Amino acid sequence: MRTPDQLTPDELATLLDLWHVYPDEILMRHDRDHAWFDGLVDDGYIERTEYNVGFSYRMAVEHAEGLANVAQDLAAKAAMN
Repeated sequence: MRTPDQLTPDELATLLDLWHVYPDEILMRHDRDHAWFDGLVDDGYIERTEYNVGFSYRMAVEHAEGLANVAQDLAAKAAMN
């Protein structure tokens, strides 16, 4: 499994969106493209649950602190530039 600092910028942005905009979970219909979540689900950063109306995605609790640290480090580096 990849560590938070090994995730791509797009994957980090996806996780940060989930974390800040949808703190509990989001529900996506079956007919939507779910492929961009696959790597994050495989690595355990996002939990996926299937329902009759679609799939729900939520942040995995065990990775929240590590992602917060990476986000803080990136923000600090961006502020220095």
